[in-house]
Amino acid sequence: MPHDLQPPKPDPATEAKAKADAKTEARARAVEAERRFNERIKANDVKPIDITKAEIAKAKDEAAAKKKAKAEAERKAQEEAAARARIAETEKKAAERDRAWDAQMRRGMGGICKGC
Repeated sequence: MPHDLQPPKPDPATEAKAKADAKTEARARAVEAERRFNERIKANDVKPIDITKAEIAKAKDEAAAKKKAKAEAERKAQEEAAARARIAETEKKAAERDRAWDAQMRRGMGGICKGC
């Protein structure tokens, strides 16, 4: 490559100054972000919440009870759906038996019985 087409080499002093400026800008942005965050906290008057271990344990117990009740309700719903499916299947089989019986009676009894 000819010497005049090569990109110019950066000046080490200029590079160091650019890096320092970037770090300074990053620090300034961080400080500004923290300042805005603190202002929002002050504006909302956020205060820490005092929670005792007993309250935490109570909340955990309540959550566990809700989870258990939900699981029980889902299990009952599944059992009811299965029971409805069994009933529907039983009714379908009974209807098929009735049709078969009626058809047999029509053939076997001739004109006397027309089926139920």
